[in-house]
Amino acid sequence: ELNPEKSANFADSLAGLFSSLNYLDSAAYYYGVAAEKEPSMGRWLKAGEAYFEAYSFAVELERQHQFGESARKFFNLALAQDASLYDAQAKVGLTYLPDQPMQAVLQLREVVENDPINILGLYNLGLLSIQSQQFDKAVERFEALVAAHPDHLEGQFYLAVSYFENGQRDEAKEQFERVKAMEADPEVLTSVDEYLEKLK
Repeated sequence: ELNPEKSANFADSLAGLFSSLNYLDSAAYYYGVAAEKEPSMGRWLKAGEAYFEAYSFAVELERQHQFGESARKFFNLALAQDASLYDAQAKVGLTYLPDQPMQAVLQLREVVENDPINILGLYNLGLLSIQSQQFDKAVERFEALVAAHPDHLEGQFYLAVSYFENGQRDEAKEQFERVKAMEADPEVLTSVDEYLEKLK
């Protein structure tokens, strides 16, 4: 029987291999095995991240649930030791989507209360506000996001969309122009131009 450290390291190298081949579920599985064999903060976070990534790309609902649960399990082990891992906490919140949006919102709000410029927290609260058509709240979240992280392109773009949906035409126009100056991606630019066309 390999000692825990050796079998954890072996599982780790398998995980790395699967990860490089884009087999996200297998990578997550082996990072999980490594974290079970040799529990540590680093291994819990690695397994949490890997399961979160597998969760993000899972198409089938059942697998999404499984991966989300596993991500939560490992992130929560890490959070029990260090509550200030706000990105991990935000990701725990995101694993409650799409089934339990309220739970997701509560977790994300807690993140932003403790870490007011947390990118994951602000960005996802902004998106959820857009989805629930609370555009004034979306404006608030995305304004906070781009004030702290001016290079966050998606944040800049969704701030413009939020202004537009909230009826703040002048701000929307100005903000779309700002995105246009930042962005070279033709898809984004096409989208920006469509909005600017509507604002004429």
